[in-house]
Amino acid sequence: MGLKTTTVTTEYMAPGERQLQDFAAAVCADWSVRQNNAGMNSRESINGLANFLKVLTRIQAKAMTRGVWLDDNHE
Repeated sequence: MGLKTTTVTTEYMAPGERQLQDFAAAVCADWSVRQNNAGMNSRESINGLANFLKVLTRIQAKAMTRGVWLDDNHE
C-alpha cells in the first residue's frame, strides 16, 4: 500500500471592515493627541486610513494565499 498525500491550501483573509474602521479610529485618536491636532481625528482621516488599510490588507492576504510574502522576514 502506498501512502496517499493530501495538499491543504490555506486561504488568508483580510480583517473585516468593522475591525479596520475601529483600528483606524484608535490610531487617529492617538495620533491627534500626540500631534495636538484635532483634525487628525476627523471622520475623513479615519475613513481614509481605514480605506488604505482595507486595500493593503487585501493585497497582503491574497499574496499570502498564493504563497508570496510581501516582506523580507518570512522564514
